[in-house]
Order: sequence, then C-alpha cells, then structure tokens
Amino acid sequence: MTTVRSQASLAVLLGVVGVLGVSSATALAGLPGDSAAGDDPRAVALLRDAAQAMRGTSYSGTRTVSSWGRTGATTVVVEVEHAPGQGTVLDVRGGGVSRGTAMFLAASRKHAGQADSLTADSLRLLTQTYDVRLGPSDSVAGRSSRIVEVRDAGRLVAQLWIDDRSALLLRREVFDPDGRLAGQSVFIDLSVGAREFIRHLPPVKPQSAAHGVDLTKRRQLERVGWDCPVHLGSLSLIGIRTLESSGALHLAYSDGLTRVSVFEQPGRLDPKAVRGYDRVSLGGGVAYVRERLPSYVVWERDGMVMTAVTDGTVDQIAPLVGAGPGSAGKDRGFWTRLGVGMARIGSWASPLVPAE
Repeated sequence: MTTVRSQASLAVLLGVVGVLGVSSATALAGLPGDSAAGDDPRAVALLRDAAQAMRGTSYSGTRTVSSWGRTGATTVVVEVEHAPGQGTVLDVRGGGVSRGTAMFLAASRKHAGQADSLTADSLRLLTQTYDVRLGPSDSVAGRSSRIVEVRDAGRLVAQLWIDDRSALLLRREVFDPDGRLAGQSVFIDLSVGAREFIRHLPPVKPQSAAHGVDLTKRRQLERVGWDCPVHLGSLSLIGIRTLESSGALHLAYSDGLTRVSVFEQPGRLDPKAVRGYDRVSLGGGVAYVRERLPSYVVWERDGMVMTAVTDGTVDQIAPLVGAGPGSAGKDRGFWTRLGVGMARIGSWASPLVPAE
C-alpha cells in the first residue's frame, strides 16, 4: 500500500530549496528559439545579466519568502550564502522548519555556482511563454533596481527587481489570474562580494536515487499506462525520472516562473498518510491538500496514487484531480485541453526555476 510520510522540517526546507531554485537543472529538450517577438530586448538583456550574476557573484543575505493560498499566508525567513563554483548554504526559519535547520547545495559542473536558477534554459522558457517588458526603477534593501514585468496577453503575471549594480535578483512577486499577490520573495538585507569561499558547511542536500528518462520516451510510457502530458497549461514537461525507492514516475513541469512535480505510483492511498491534510473538493474530484512552502495535493485515481508538489497555488492542480478514472494511456489531447485555463502561479524566490 502506498503511503505518504511527512517530515515537516526536511519537507519545508527542501521545498524552499526548490522555490529558491538552487538545485541542479535538467536540460530542456526541443525548445525553439530564445524569446518571443513581443519581448522588450532591454528586459531580455537585463535578465541575461541577472542569470550570469546569479552564477558568478558571491553574495549573502536574508530573504523573506511568502505564499498566499486559500487558507492564508505562509512565510519563512531564509539566510542565503553563495560562493561561485562551490555552492549555496540555506538556513530556513519559520513555516514548520525546526530551528537550526540548514543545508548546503553543491554547485554542479554544468551549472557551477547556480543560485536562484536563472539559467539560460529557464530564461528561454520564460521568454517563450510570456512577454517581458522593462518597467520603472525602484529600490530594494537600500539598493537601486529596475523592474522587469512579465505579462501574458497584457495581464501582469510577475514582477522581477534586478539590482542596478550587481544584476542580482532582489525581489520577486507573482500574481494569480485575478491580480492578487500569490507569491513574494524579497531580500531584506544583502551583501555582495563578501566571501569567495564558504568555510563551514552544513549537511548536503539529500538526493533520491533516480533514473532519468529521455523525453522522447514519453509516448512509450503512455502506452503502458502512465499519464505524461507534454503541457500543463503554460507549463512544459522538462524532465521525467523513475524513483528507485518507490517505483514512482516523477514528471517535472516549468514555464520559467514556477515548477510543478507530479508523482505517479501504483497502489492505494493509506488515509493515515494524509493526516493533517485538508480533504477538499478540487476540480470535480476529492483530494487531500496541505498548503505550505511548498504545497502538496494527494489523490487516488484508477489504481494510482497521485501526488503533486507545487511552489504556487493548489488551484493549478484542480484539472488533474478532476480528470477522472481511466484517463491513463487514452486521450492525450484531454490533458492539453485541461491546461488552457490553469492558474498562473510562481515560486517564491527565483523567477526561473528548473526541475531537479
């Protein structure tokens, strides 16, 4: 019987890791072009500068990270220290994290020093999916900055504050389709170039044993009963993994602004596993929801336990919950039609979030 175990401190910390986007990125396959015709070249250039700065600049500071859901707001405070080529230390307080919980994320060769995951791949996703425009000047944590506006058919989806001096991302706000603030991350203090090497390291982020699956194998997985939609609304499928410990299939989606992980595992849901979750009607189905950083949605369908982990609102998961039994391996276009009206969501810290 499939179960879901909750280890609050680790779960929240790993969730913040995801929304800060300081994990290793999965290369994006088959993505055309660099940016859409409607993009402001000045905004694109500024984001490219930020991508380089987040990889190659040493910095330390304090961020507040907040998310708003149907049950209210969740906020954590994150102490961040980044050294190019070495990695990033995160120390998270609040949101159910035990005091003194910290983690080190080592830089990979491919994405050396990556922090806040402003990578070329995720920047390309962002500019393909949305229009980016240069906004007004502002100030964050006493540092002058320029705002980059992210829009979808004119609607404001997100605002990104880029530091004038260092090009680091200072602040981020993401809005839901009704224009309400859904997620926010902001540096309340920042020191740039303070240290080139982190001497005292906390434990390294744990990695689950997993095997990557080439995206071209998606249809083969569908033929044997897995659901592998290529799009979830504006989000594109950017990674597939199989997890050794559970036999689950992990699908990762991103639009450059946010990330959703969907886990599919044969079995039945043990009610004890979702104690403390809210049982809600979602998308015409029933799901168990925990809105935190990140949010979890768990439901059972057609002999499968489905778990969605999102760094945004749970409303985007509603079409998946409401898909009904027997969809696996059948109508692929059904998933694309479902996604058209999915809510715009976002991670709380980085504008560009790849899959792990």
